[in-house]
Amino acid sequence: MGYKDYLIPELKGIVQGSYGNTITVTLTDFDGNAQDVSTFDGTKKIYGRHKDTGKEVNATLSFDSDGSDGVLTFSWADGDIDAPGDWIVQVVLQDSGPTMKVKSLPSLMPVESSIDA
Repeated sequence: MGYKDYLIPELKGIVQGSYGNTITVTLTDFDGNAQDVSTFDGTKKIYGRHKDTGKEVNATLSFDSDGSDGVLTFSWADGDIDAPGDWIVQVVLQDSGPTMKVKSLPSLMPVESSIDA
C-alpha cells in the first residue's frame, strides 16, 4: 500500500453537551475521493482537542459497512464535548499487526454554545 492522503471534513452541527448520537465521517483524498480503509482492522480512533482549554477526548470509530467506502462512525461520550468553541479532530487508524498506522490531517470541529449549558 503506497502513501495516501487521509482527510476528514470539518465536523459541523455539534452542540456543547451533546453525546450519544452517531456521527459519520468519510475519509477522502485531496480530490474528494473516498479512501478504502478496510485493511485497518485494528484500533480505529478519533481524537479531539479544544483549541483554547486543551481538553483532550477520544472515541472509538467503527466501519459503517466494510471500510472500502471510507465511511466511519462514532459517538462522543457524556462530558466529552463540554465547551463551545473550536476543537481540532484527527482520525488514527491501525491494522491488527500492528504494521501500519495512519493519521488523517487534523480538521476543525466548531462546537456551538448550548442555551442550557
